[in-house]
Amino acid sequence: MQSFFPLRRSMLERSEKFRQLTCVEKVFYINLLADMNLAIPDGGTFYRADARYAAALNISIQKVRQARVRFKKLGLIEFKPGGYARNRPLATRYTSVRGAKPPKEGEGDQFVKMQRHAFNMVLARLRRGAFKAEDVVCYVYLTWWREKYSQNETFVLFKSQWSRMTRIRDVAGCVRRLYENFEYAGGDHLFKFEDHHQKITVWNLAGPADPSEDKNSAEIAERWLREVDEKAKCLSQEGKKDWSERQQKRKPSEEEKQTLPF
Repeated sequence: MQSFFPLRRSMLERSEKFRQLTCVEKVFYINLLADMNLAIPDGGTFYRADARYAAALNISIQKVRQARVRFKKLGLIEFKPGGYARNRPLATRYTSVRGAKPPKEGEGDQFVKMQRHAFNMVLARLRRGAFKAEDVVCYVYLTWWREKYSQNETFVLFKSQWSRMTRIRDVAGCVRRLYENFEYAGGDHLFKFEDHHQKITVWNLAGPADPSEDKNSAEIAERWLREVDEKAKCLSQEGKKDWSERQQKRKPSEEEKQTLPF
């Protein structure tokens, strides 16, 4: 069975809190949303090391922590931070991410299904430098727009409207990079498009084969996981070293002084 997570209209089109986030923060938040959606059957709580998100999104651990604090101040997430205990890393515990559940009938909200593998696919390109954070955000909005507003798989983006909605200044540049910097094995691009003066016409936006239904996609997904795990380990070691250095420089408290052997 294919794996999806919800993209809500209340978030993508109506939420001023989401709109004011930077593109890097939006990608991180959507990643959190996707992970929380997976955790819902297990009680709606999951643990994740800061280094793993830093590795997956190609950002620093400090950036992960700063963005997470901002999300909480905006009322978007709830979490208990990790850190280090006895020189060992502790994962952050996430207990709530707004929008992780599909809206209930009668709630007055709409949603579309974002294929998890497709989102991970553009993240992989982000890590390799082919895409920028704004390109990933643009791809998410393209998926939303196709499902909600397309006719015969063709839809139109009005540049000024999309810039206001996504806070992406150069929408045409994002669409162009998404097209030019990705090809499937058979040579197909993510979509086809025409760039006009005030609008962009997009058609044939198709996602990849799902890992649950395609052996090659499953192998690619496993490779992405290994890449992120390996990079996260390196970042964790760097973080552990920085923490040790800070501990050595830190002056002991009065309570600690009483226990020191000198």
